[in-house]
Amino acid sequence: MKRAALRRDRPSSYADWRLAAVLVVVVLAAGIGLWAYESRPVSASGRIAIDQTSWNFGDIGQDVVSHTFRVRNAGTESLRLEGISTSCMCTSAAFTYGSATSPRFGQHNNPPWQFVLEPGTEGLLTVFYDPTVHPERGHFERDVYILSSDPLQREARVTIHVNEV
Repeated sequence: MKRAALRRDRPSSYADWRLAAVLVVVVLAAGIGLWAYESRPVSASGRIAIDQTSWNFGDIGQDVVSHTFRVRNAGTESLRLEGISTSCMCTSAAFTYGSATSPRFGQHNNPPWQFVLEPGTEGLLTVFYDPTVHPERGHFERDVYILSSDPLQREARVTIHVNEV
């Protein structure tokens, strides 16, 4: 009986050892692959740059206000813009490059959209704030999010401040 119990506590065949060895090799290979992927130089990629990331409209009435932010590719490769969204229904945004303008994006139900900025080029992100969406008055802070292929900053953000009087 003692001999049978000992056999159950350790691998029972050569196949079990081979399976364990294969699993160790697969885990090591995956780890090395992940390390190599994350160690690639980020300088060889598109990099989103927004010089001014915040704008204060100050006191506003009940008219729509807008501000334009410059968005550029500060990297050495193409930068893919993959979508834009906002933090509230009172805020919307559109991206313009040359004569091409994106759809206007808001908080919900944004259309699929992509745009490629080549290295050294820039476009304009126009942010709109509609005070009639809010029945109350006072200070509001809203964000616009830009999803991109930048490996260091997948989601860039600009912020607007308003004081509805």
